[in-house]
Formats: sequence, C-alpha cells, structure tokens
Amino acid sequence: MENVGIEKGGLIMTKDILTTGIFTLAGAVLGYVGSLFSGYVSGKYSYKGAMDAVTKQLKFEKSQIIEEKKEQEDIAVSIIKTFLMNEIKKNYSILKKSDPSGEYLKILKREKLSNSKQLANTSFAFIDYNKIKYNIIKYNVKTIKDTIEVYRTFEYLQSNAIKRYSDLPEDDKEFLKKGIIKCEKMIESPCGSFFHTQNKQSI
Repeated sequence: MENVGIEKGGLIMTKDILTTGIFTLAGAVLGYVGSLFSGYVSGKYSYKGAMDAVTKQLKFEKSQIIEEKKEQEDIAVSIIKTFLMNEIKKNYSILKKSDPSGEYLKILKREKLSNSKQLANTSFAFIDYNKIKYNIIKYNVKTIKDTIEVYRTFEYLQSNAIKRYSDLPEDDKEFLKKGIIKCEKMIESPCGSFFHTQNKQSI
C-alpha cells in the first residue's frame, strides 16, 4: 500500500500514524467508559450489600426486643399469680358480699342505672400489694398495668365510700367499670387464660 503523507504544520503524517492514533484514542475512551461502568456496578452492589446488612440488623434487634418483652410479661404473670391473685380474689369477694343481690356490681359495671346508690362502705386488703407495688412498676407490660388498675379501683371505692354513685364524675364511673371488668376476667379465666391473652396483645 502506498504510504501517502499529509503535510500539516511542517510535519508529514502518514495513514499508518493516523490509523494508530485513532485506535489509541478509541481505546482510551472505551477504557474510561468501562471504568465508569465498572465503578457504577460496583457501587450499586456495595450499596445493596450495605442495605441488606442494615435490614438484617434491624430484624435481629426487633426480634430481641420482642423476646425481652415476652420475658418481662412472663415474669410479671408469675409475680401476680404467686403474690397477688389471692388478695385480688379476696377483695372481689368483699365487694360481692357488700351487696348479695348483685345490684351494686351491675351499677359499677354500668349495666344498671342508679340515682341514689351509695358506694359500699367496705375495707379492702392491700397488704400483699403494698409489699411489692414499687417492684412491679419497673415491668412496663400490660399485665402489670391492668393489675395496678384493679387495685386502684379497690382504693377508689374504699376512699369514696360515703359518696353516691350518681354524684361521681363520668370519667370516674368509666374508670370503675373498666377496673371491675378486668378484675372479674382475671379471676374467672381458667388456667390464667386472661394473662396469656394479655401477653399476646402486648407483644
């Protein structure tokens, strides 16, 4: 092949030199593009790997929290059954004996209206509760909160014995209703099913 030169700026450039220069430039461009693409792909998978690791860690931490919550609930149920259930049953029995007709309980649960019924003049037991109440509040679980609410119901009835039910604020009537219903569920549930239900709800 005839090697024809092209004069440019005092230099003679042959076709071979031009061809070599073009391929060299093309190679450099392709190499640059390839490095950019490789960096993009590498960066994409690095990001995905990091996100997968974070997701796994969050799932692990969540499972740990659930497990700790369940453990706290189990401890709380054990404490209540061991130290407080007998006293709760005793207090409920005192409440029932204050009105053998059952009318008083129906009024407290708002199943029956009353315009003149006075709160029963009763004294409840708080000995066992007072021994451990400052220890159980550290368990921030529903079972403990419900148990405290039941005892607060007994405390309210005892300290307001001279009042008529109809004179109580609406919020107080609703508070008494919830407390009595929870108390009955705790006592009547076979094999502690009330506690197991509370356990599931709180997780």
